Amino acid sequence: QGGVLVESVSAGAAASAGIRRGDVITMLDQQRVESLDTFKTIAEDLESGRVVPVLVLRDGSPRFLPMRLPESD
Repeated sequence: QGGVLVESVSAGAAASAGIRRGDVITMLDQQRVESLDTFKTIAEDLESGRVVPVLVLRDGSPRFLPMRLPESD
């Protein structure tokens, strides 16, 4: 099924969005996340300051979380 298991969350956009340790990120900005490499590729192309939808599996249930990306300096 793919996805990226969240092993830890530090302060920042992910924590503010409500992403937790143990979540599995399966989609980022409406693009399927198959592996850590695809997650990184998608994340690198996102525009700063946007709010992007993140689909996570938490305890076996899908949940969309809005994540606000930080503004670039």
